Amino acid sequence: MSPGIRCSLWVVLCLIALCHVDAHPHLRLPEHDPIPAIKGLISRTLGPQYNSQVVVTAKDERGHDVSSFDEHNGRVRVSGSSATAIGFALHKYLKDVVHTQADWDNHALVVPAVLPLPPSAVTIAKNTKFTYYLNVVTTSYSFWTWDWPQWAKHIDWMALQGINLPLAFTGQEKIWLETFKKYNVSTAGMQHFFAGAAFQAWGRMGNVRDSWGPFGPIPLDFIEDQYRLQLRILDRMKEFGMLPALPAFAGHVPAELVTLYPHANVRQSSQWANFPEQFTCVHMLDPTDPLYLDIGRTFIQVQTQLYGGYTSSVYQTDTYNELLPHTSDPAYLRASSKAVIDSMLAADPNAVWIMQGWLFYFMKDFWTNDKIEAYLGGVANDRLIMLDLWTESFPVWSRTSNYFGKPWIYCLLHTFGGNLGLHGNLPKLATNPITSLAASDGHMIGLGLTMEGIFQNYVVYDLALEMAWRSTPMPLDKWVQAYVHQRYHTYHVENEHATKAWAFLKTSVYRDEGLVDSVATTRPRWQLAVNETDVDGNLLLPKRVSSDAVSAAWTELVLAGADSVGKVDAFQHDLVDVTRQVLNNVMVEYYTELVQLYLNPKTSSSVVCSKADQILDLLHDMDTILATSTAFLLGRWIRDAKARGTPATAGYFEYQARNQLTRWGVGTLNDYANKQWAGLVGEYYAGRWRVWLKAVCDAREAGIPTDDAKIDGQINDFEVAWQTQTNEFPTDPVGDSVEIATKLHAKYGTKQHRVVGVLDLGSTLDDL
Repeated sequence: MSPGIRCSLWVVLCLIALCHVDAHPHLRLPEHDPIPAIKGLISRTLGPQYNSQVVVTAKDERGHDVSSFDEHNGRVRVSGSSATAIGFALHKYLKDVVHTQADWDNHALVVPAVLPLPPSAVTIAKNTKFTYYLNVVTTSYSFWTWDWPQWAKHIDWMALQGINLPLAFTGQEKIWLETFKKYNVSTAGMQHFFAGAAFQAWGRMGNVRDSWGPFGPIPLDFIEDQYRLQLRILDRMKEFGMLPALPAFAGHVPAELVTLYPHANVRQSSQWANFPEQFTCVHMLDPTDPLYLDIGRTFIQVQTQLYGGYTSSVYQTDTYNELLPHTSDPAYLRASSKAVIDSMLAADPNAVWIMQGWLFYFMKDFWTNDKIEAYLGGVANDRLIMLDLWTESFPVWSRTSNYFGKPWIYCLLHTFGGNLGLHGNLPKLATNPITSLAASDGHMIGLGLTMEGIFQNYVVYDLALEMAWRSTPMPLDKWVQAYVHQRYHTYHVENEHATKAWAFLKTSVYRDEGLVDSVATTRPRWQLAVNETDVDGNLLLPKRVSSDAVSAAWTELVLAGADSVGKVDAFQHDLVDVTRQVLNNVMVEYYTELVQLYLNPKTSSSVVCSKADQILDLLHDMDTILATSTAFLLGRWIRDAKARGTPATAGYFEYQARNQLTRWGVGTLNDYANKQWAGLVGEYYAGRWRVWLKAVCDAREAGIPTDDAKIDGQINDFEVAWQTQTNEFPTDPVGDSVEIATKLHAKYGTKQHRVVGVLDLGSTLDDL
């Protein structure tokens, strides 16, 4: 097919999508003055001196957002139909003309003293109404330790991306506290209803309750501080004309309510993730009980009052997130959803509900199409927006006839638990949102990012955000080359090695959907076998790792670092990230070799122990390179967590921070939120491997089998003890990223680390 025919076909598909019935709910972006909002954005991100060089104008557009930039009377002019549309225009100008970019790591924008004028006018129309942002759990995996300066920078980043429908869940525990006071629930009862500070996302969805650990329930000061922070977040979002999705009632209630209302129809929800009952099985008010409507209405009324009379009329809540309804009766399922929307409408006649569609994938054995249709049938089509949470890999919209008529948003989930690991499918992402829109019969109304944690694989999300403004597929080769120039500021001084590095990455780790977790961060044992997966489906030891391509990219980045690009903060970040990935690939090889050596009865104990030492040396090297970058420091996570409390409650917050990263509760979700960060690798993960490797070495020297149950118990004891430690970790980088990466490349990059086909251990592991 010729390029001209292909282009015509894409235009036809998009026209077909636009001709179908508009399924948009009755949502309007709030009235706002975009000009002062963007001038403030320019002052904060570029500097106040640049406002004299930029003309900001508003466009009167009634349809989807429109953005443009051009030259006007010797100055740069950015225009748009809303503040976020103008923000996108400003960022598009910075990327395409200045060749710099803003990212969520807050890497420095590099801008000349005199802004270059655009060579021609550029106008872009958004292909749907909304750009949605955030998974419910992102607030816990990435944001729970933030204060206002961090939030302010991030909301500025949102505006530059054209995000106009963000989740705004911070501080909602204050709303619950005041709501249930009206039903005579005590403050202590609410504290035991609330999940811990690092786990609030799952408390809000009815998965968990209370704070496990030795430090008691969530401090009330934290709840008040988070509420005050939310007021500032909402003010800034409103300034940009964003439509924040606010919390609402989904039926989860404190246990104390059962005693206070003995005649209410309350039952405990299903056990979540094998947690002990005292921390899960949250009480659920039956949707048919009159109290349900009353509490739901009261919650929104209280929330509106506490927000100074403000509501966006958009509410996000989930009743059955990873929880099974107690019955599959269609009438009950229909009543369950109807109760949610009715309680919203009782307080706000303009209410629209946003629901995450994750439950229909995660519990697909229960949620057959007839049950999905019954559940969604309790809400009118114009009162519900579905987040198709993992569209890029497991779209639910296509198997449910567009959620049986509901409007939905194409979402990029991509990563679980905020784990690190280079992966993504750029070719699919460059086309799939467009084909999905064309096939949606007018029901796809937006594109969103619903990753569980940010600060990883930024290239994937940068592309996704641009796809919200594309009507044709993205020319990927050209786009990636431009991305490198913007990220490393190499447009005017080409760095051939940096360009080659990204060519390797683009054709390997970024053209694959596979999620690959780290062996280094996995609890050590013999049975780390091929195709074993962790709790979210990540392959722990995949049969195929793109190790040759990543190693080649690493070589090119090390060579690139010898040039001026080596001083660029975003380059240093990526060099550390790729080095981290290479060392993880080497870790797979070393572990495999250790197992093979141990299985061979002719291998001496000294050889086995030498390989064990090699693994520990590798972990030390990994920790050393991670310590050179602010993005990979455990110390910052713990510092920010402790800053949320007082000297008296600092222990509570440090425990929360440590526990989420490691045992995630009482150990049933061990390592789900693992992070390859300096301090965590060098002390916690290396500490576990040290226990296991010593036991392996000792057993081989003694000529006896390893006592795996005993070793596992020792590792468990190590993990539990680490939760309550208070030793400090660096909060500033140590060492030079380029220098240390170069040394490690000389050590590990002299041979190709091929993992393909190595891990063929058969059933012999069962004998260990």
